[in-house]
Amino acid sequence: MEPSTTAQRGFIQDLYFLHKNGHQVSVNAWLTDNDLIVTPQDTIARERTRTQSARLLATYEANRMTFRVGWIRDVLDYAKGNFDTPSHTETERLISRAEREFLLLSGTNRQLNLRVGASGRIIAPEPMAMVTS
Repeated sequence: MEPSTTAQRGFIQDLYFLHKNGHQVSVNAWLTDNDLIVTPQDTIARERTRTQSARLLATYEANRMTFRVGWIRDVLDYAKGNFDTPSHTETERLISRAEREFLLLSGTNRQLNLRVGASGRIIAPEPMAMVTS
């Protein structure tokens, strides 16, 4: 059996704010960093896979309407033998979604709702540059 090493780190934070008029704002953050090395002593056959991800989501809910905006970033590094020059992939996505809920039928102990929504995504295979003026 070959030894391997692994390291995992992560952070999750969910914040919810409810206004007295019933409107709700939430912010969610997920950050992870995983590093796996298979057969670390064998400098020819060893393999390293490192994945990092960041996910941020903001949501606003009011009057049967929901709006979401999010940012997702994934990084994947893979190397075999020489860890100095791993293959490197980065992907960033911006996501948005709007939803509206309609009450179709209401009766004693029964209710039928319809939720309709639309979403959009922007996928960038390389990190998006921040524009400053």
